[in-house]
Amino acid sequence: MRRWLKSIEYTPGFINDYLNQIKIKVSAMLYTDRKCVILLDEMSIQKCIEYNKVLDIIEGFEDLGPLGRSPNYAKHALVIMVRGLYTNWKFPLCYFLSGNGASGNELVNLIKQSVKQILDIGLLPTSIVCDQGSQNRKLFSLLGGTEINPLCVIHGQSLNLIYDISNFIKSLRNNLITGDIQIKNKIISFQDVFKTYNIDSKSNTACGMCKITRIHLNPNPFQKMSCKLALQIFSNSVSAAIKTCLQTGELKSKTAKDTADFLLEINNTFDACNSKHLYDKNPYKKPMSEKNQDIFEQLKKTISTFQNAKKN
Repeated sequence: MRRWLKSIEYTPGFINDYLNQIKIKVSAMLYTDRKCVILLDEMSIQKCIEYNKVLDIIEGFEDLGPLGRSPNYAKHALVIMVRGLYTNWKFPLCYFLSGNGASGNELVNLIKQSVKQILDIGLLPTSIVCDQGSQNRKLFSLLGGTEINPLCVIHGQSLNLIYDISNFIKSLRNNLITGDIQIKNKIISFQDVFKTYNIDSKSNTACGMCKITRIHLNPNPFQKMSCKLALQIFSNSVSAAIKTCLQTGELKSKTAKDTADFLLEINNTFDACNSKHLYDKNPYKKPMSEKNQDIFEQLKKTISTFQNAKKN
């Protein structure tokens, strides 16, 4: 399969031969294995024009596949992927090149065509997942999704509309770096993390923030795009390190305890939204069900927290 894929000359849009090959593999899947999630993400690319002698086209201009090409230089690439919901498989469905990013209306058209292709393959999409970019928010709105009812129906298939939790936490970290967050009478300050790191890094014994580096605390514009760096800040270990420094008296801060509690809350919320196994010692990592009320209580708590949060 991989050798066959490497031999393809890729162009923006859907590749019928590629999809037919996947259709054969899907036909041998179990029903639950066919359930999947549609992922879409867009990234900036460098402008570059070159001639493809195999396809006899000039590449580097805006190309939205079924929506046509334009003479504008391509500066963004949109990729739509499909990933198994219960099993660990994934593949790129299609990609498109745009000048200033695909608009909400264009995304609606491309998503509808993508869902049709996925259904024709024999897969069963359950959700659409993306970050909270402005055009993605418009996409969900145009599809009919609301805060109370984040659902839509495309080609008879009901789909959940979900924002990626990792990108949400990345945005939260970036906001904390530039200023404090106030939640009722509590202040969440990134300075508490910074001060604890300085104390922890000078420790002659064990370090509590062993995964944290200067890059986590002062990321450049490119590093601010890393979800991994943000998730490592909102962790149980960082929360525990702050509380330890408070107890030893090394950290003198009125906001430190509230900051530590907030980091732990976001850590638990991420676990609740990132279940991977049917059984887990961590109650927040168990699958969401009526038997596991810890997850529902944690999500309700976090929703209440952000309803009362404001940036200082």
